[in-house]
Amino acid sequence: LVYINKKNYEIAESELTTLINFLKRTLKEDDLTGKGTLAAAYANRGIINDRRSKFKEALEDDFKIYAKNVIENAKILSETLKNLGYEIFSGGTDTHLVLIDLRPLGLTGKEAEKSLVNANLTCNKNGIPYDEAKPWITSGIRLGTPACTTRGFGLAEFKLVAELVDEVLKGLKDNKEDNSKAEMSVRNKVIDLCKKFPIY
Repeated sequence: LVYINKKNYEIAESELTTLINFLKRTLKEDDLTGKGTLAAAYANRGIINDRRSKFKEALEDDFKIYAKNVIENAKILSETLKNLGYEIFSGGTDTHLVLIDLRPLGLTGKEAEKSLVNANLTCNKNGIPYDEAKPWITSGIRLGTPACTTRGFGLAEFKLVAELVDEVLKGLKDNKEDNSKAEMSVRNKVIDLCKKFPIY
């Protein structure tokens, strides 16, 4: 996360406002401006305004609490998986991501991703440093915490998520050809968990 204090935000806001005003004047004064240039300028203006709003959001107390929760949730997810016997790259996490090395299980990232997605657990196959597997196969998976933190999951829920990931991966290790039994069991648990945290 980038640290932004109030003074830096005000300076950035002032610079962005100056740039926007310059673009407006330039577009009015230049009779040769074509539609493509005009569209690009307005697109840049939108990007500038978007960044300004993101900087402002990062100053809010709610965002600081949210960012802290994202990291704490990632740490409990990582620690629980580690306690279940998984090899977490770098031994843990200080970010919103957890990278699991699947080589000790004899699984690939591609197999694990497919099985976890079938169980309603979203993840991405991910290469491990010095990975000998091809990039479209990989030897690991990556799990992140921001989406579920936004939904309202806390430490207890992420501990459960780690246990559900474990159930799917151990089922896959024992039965690579057909892991549908473990996937179905976990899918129902995921649905029950998500019902406690409705999006709307």
